[in-house]
Amino acid sequence: YKDQPKLFERYVYCIISKIFYFAISIRSKFQMDKNLKIMLAQLNPIVGDLENNSKIILETYKRASKNKVDILAFPEMFLSGYQIQDLVFMPAFQKDLEKYIRYIGKHCINNTYLLFGSPVVEKEKIFNAYLLFKNGKVKIISKKYHLPNDTLFDEKRYFSESDHKELLEIKGIKIGFPICEDIWYDDISKMLKKKGAELLISPNGSCLLYTSDAADEGLGVDLGGR
Repeated sequence: YKDQPKLFERYVYCIISKIFYFAISIRSKFQMDKNLKIMLAQLNPIVGDLENNSKIILETYKRASKNKVDILAFPEMFLSGYQIQDLVFMPAFQKDLEKYIRYIGKHCINNTYLLFGSPVVEKEKIFNAYLLFKNGKVKIISKKYHLPNDTLFDEKRYFSESDHKELLEIKGIKIGFPICEDIWYDDISKMLKKKGAELLISPNGSCLLYTSDAADEGLGVDLGGR
């Protein structure tokens, strides 16, 4: 019986080792699940060409799904193009927007989350919105609150402001989506943080103004925030 203490020590050591290995395995799995694969689709839409822009969205979505991307994010107002100005007031265009949003939603049936910007109409108000697609379903994840109204930007003429902001939770990480100008002010970021956001993705849209000097040099002057 004089070997019993040593056997007991080995037994305890074995148990502790297994617990430690289990804890490390759980920690590693948690860390793996925390890794997000995000694809930012910084592509160029054509203003008003919903068919073309929808095609770009779905083709990019297929590639993203094939590469097991967790989140595919397009810029602000990608579906309609930016800026669309008075086109957004036309009832026929508003109906076409709804049609293409439904069409895209029916084709988003994989595990990749798809997000892009589009005008949305609710109770006769038009919003600069950011849409979330997953498993054939669509929801508004964010509406723009701070509407720029200077130089080339006159969004207050077209859109209503809204502080509607939801979070996307994926792999235990909560993500907020302040749209363009919303990221320039701390109120929206603070609100999202208070809701539990750990990461912010800010979709932007901007216009290019070509001056004579810039044209001579072959340069475009980007007046939008990116």
